Amino acid sequence: MPQLTAARDLHRLIALNLLRKEASLSGEEVRFLRKFSGFSQAELAKALGAHKTQISQWETGLKKISNGTDRLVRLTCLMRMTSDALALNSNKSVSPTDLVRIQQILRQVQEKLQDKRLAETETPFQYIIDPSDLGNYGERLVDGIESIQ
Repeated sequence: MPQLTAARDLHRLIALNLLRKEASLSGEEVRFLRKFSGFSQAELAKALGAHKTQISQWETGLKKISNGTDRLVRLTCLMRMTSDALALNSNKSVSPTDLVRIQQILRQVQEKLQDKRLAETETPFQYIIDPSDLGNYGERLVDGIESIQ
């Protein structure tokens, strides 16, 4: 039977590509990243502040993972992978090229999160109040609005 000699390298490349992909992670991809980064369902749940049944539901496709949680899963797995890679690097089992790739991904994720935060804070809030409801807010509000007009 043929044997895949570079399976760990293949898994590492798959994990890096999953971390970079634009679309949301599927349940199978969440499971792959969790296992590759060395988390049990309970450990990942604790790191995310979730219950382990949520992890199971995402992985089996019973529940769809939200965009925010998707990013958090990626970051959590990436942080574990990065810390493991740095710890193992003294044994020369992780190539410097992989470490550079991980740093690049971390920078890209950080930039995207910063851009998203900026976009969210720059969006003005719009409040719509039905004029017939103004009386419910008290005389002072009604007088203040009339003085503006």
